[in-house]
Amino acid sequence: MQTTEPHPNKTLPTITTESAIHNNNLPVAEAELLRLKVSATLSSAQRLPCDLTSQERSALTSLRKDENLTILPVGKGSCTVILNTVDYYKKVISLLDDQHTYEKLKRDPINFKKKK
Repeated sequence: MQTTEPHPNKTLPTITTESAIHNNNLPVAEAELLRLKVSATLSSAQRLPCDLTSQERSALTSLRKDENLTILPVGKGSCTVILNTVDYYKKVISLLDDQHTYEKLKRDPINFKKKK
């Protein structure tokens, strides 16, 4: 079952924008202006047409209600993957447990950043 992205990915541009603001030590006024421009650009982006039939859309809606299934978009493609939720979480945990790739942090860096 193929789908097109219904929306541009809003998370990545937001993360990239915040990184740029932080890395370049932008003044508060410039940072706010940049955030406003990025937000306006994302809001005005046109939706891509959905290439699903009404029957496929109905099936996908029905599958989303099943808590035993996890539905994910595939990378940069226009496909959707449907996985068993338990299997999906096991795979995620096994990937995160790879100590050659990831290092466990002693504290949550997000909470540290929020306190500043």
